[in-house]
Parts: sequence; C-alpha cells; structure tokens
Amino acid sequence: AAMRRPARLERAGALTPRDRIWAAIRAFGTGDPFSVAEVMVLSEQRADTTLSYLRGLTAAGYLTAGAPRPLMQRREFSRFKLVRDIGVEAPRVDADGKTITQGIGREQLWRAMRILKTFDCVALAAAASTQAHQVAVQEAKSYVKFLARAGYLQLVEKSAGPIAARYRFVRARDTGPRAPLVARDKSVMDGNTGDVVYDPSRQLQGGEYDK
Repeated sequence: AAMRRPARLERAGALTPRDRIWAAIRAFGTGDPFSVAEVMVLSEQRADTTLSYLRGLTAAGYLTAGAPRPLMQRREFSRFKLVRDIGVEAPRVDADGKTITQGIGREQLWRAMRILKTFDCVALAAAASTQAHQVAVQEAKSYVKFLARAGYLQLVEKSAGPIAARYRFVRARDTGPRAPLVARDKSVMDGNTGDVVYDPSRQLQGGEYDK
C-alpha cells in the first residue's frame, strides 16, 4: 500500500511545531492509528518535541494511546489514535495535558484591535479581557508599541497629560485572525502570512511596510 498522504492542508501562515504536529495527526483522520515516527516525518519535528505534544494531547483527551508492543520497545513506534478533532487550530496543551496560557493575551488584543479600530491602551486592555483571561494595560502597551513599529497601527493622537495616546488599526494590514508574533530579537512576524514585517536589526520602520 502507498504511504498515506495528508488529506487536509495545513493552515497557512506562521506554523509552530505544535501546529505542524497537529496538522500531521489530523491527516490520518479520526480513529485511524498512526505512529510517532509517521508524525515526525510529516511534521518534520524531532522525537522529543513530537512525543511531548502527543502525551499532552493524550492526557487532555484528544488522543488515545495504543497498547505497547513487547517487540517494539523504541518510542518512535508507539501508536496513537485521534479521538477528538477540534479543527485546524492546534490544542494549546503542555506535556501534562494542561492548557498553555502564554500568548493568549496577545491573541485577545489582536482580536479587540480588529473590532475597535481606534483605541487607547486602557480601552484596548478592557476590551481584550475575558473572564478566563484578564489582559493587563502594561501588556497592551507593550504589544501596541511593537505593532505600531511594524505598521499595523497608526498613532492618531499623542498622549498629553492624563489623556492617553490613541491608535488606529490599519485596515490594509488585517491579514487574518492570527496575532502577529514578537520574537526574542524584537522582530515582528505576521501570524497569518509568516512574513517578517519588522526587523530591528535592519531598522525598518512600520511606514516602510505600508506600501
């Protein structure tokens, strides 16, 4: 039999290891067993990364693990089945199956920016906050600073005394639902296209990306 090919395309954009592994798992369909090695090949991820996420998905109830085979001790031959497919968005779980909250605030801020259109950081943080995850004003300020540099936001009113600075969301830069990612080197990558839109080492300002 020919090797099974992914039945569904991966979501476009900036794919994390978690996204790639989840897309590979979904390619096998619900209830069809697959090995760790098959997922490693399809997702192009290392054994440790793949196994850690598979264990987390199993603990969280998205996968079931097959019974170990005595003759196949190598961990890459461990088998799993997808039992709960929630769509293209990869579940945010750690190796213990607990929900990862890192990055949620920025996703909520991005969603709020697209809705509000014009805002200051206090109003933005309030609009981005949910019962499950509160967004601090300081986090909003930090993220707004990077997105303004990258050309997603325009400063429309400078801060003056008690009046906070106001920003406008640049509609032409609305590339989709996934929030821009700020890397450790302070560069900004578009979460939907995967393009680096701001690179501090090249000292490119946001306006240069608005063409």
